[in-house]
Amino acid sequence: GIATIGGKTCIVGVVSDVSGYGPKVYAMDSATGEAVSTYRVEDSPAMDNGSVAVTSEGYIVATLNFSNGQSNGGIVLVNPTSPEGKKVAEYRVQEKVSCTPAIDAAGNIHFATESGNYYVVDKDCKLVVKKKLKEMLLADDRYKEAFANLDAAKVWSSPVIGDDGKIYLQFTNNDAAKKREFGAIVCMQIPEC
Repeated sequence: GIATIGGKTCIVGVVSDVSGYGPKVYAMDSATGEAVSTYRVEDSPAMDNGSVAVTSEGYIVATLNFSNGQSNGGIVLVNPTSPEGKKVAEYRVQEKVSCTPAIDAAGNIHFATESGNYYVVDKDCKLVVKKKLKEMLLADDRYKEAFANLDAAKVWSSPVIGDDGKIYLQFTNNDAAKKREFGAIVCMQIPEC
């Protein structure tokens, strides 16, 4: 992602640290390549496949993997205005978040997991909505027949939020043996959001 930090145009992201000490959320000056800010998420084993989003406040939203049996996956918001960075908020789950988060017009953060849940949290990381994608698809007349045999909607890509508030989401079947059987992009309106 791109953000302006201290008047500098910066490239922002998250990277797994090979030393095993947790992923780093970073910002680097796009002109010089020098580090502007680095924050280590010490209690998470790694980032996953996703990228980052940047809130209107300039906070970096990074997605995280999880350790079996622990709720250390999810998202973390980092304020990159100092060299050490600072965690502002987090929403942790016992799930893998491999997508890039999306931010809606109200500042809510949307993300989905590999186990088929869709989350919306506010800018303070308080839960607004948690829905099982499979249940949402089966409740929608447009999709219920096509996805009747879906195990769970595994999400690896970012939700895309249209100007009208509709959310477009790509997923595949969570069952590895059937994953080529399903793969779709759907349009939905998230209730209570």
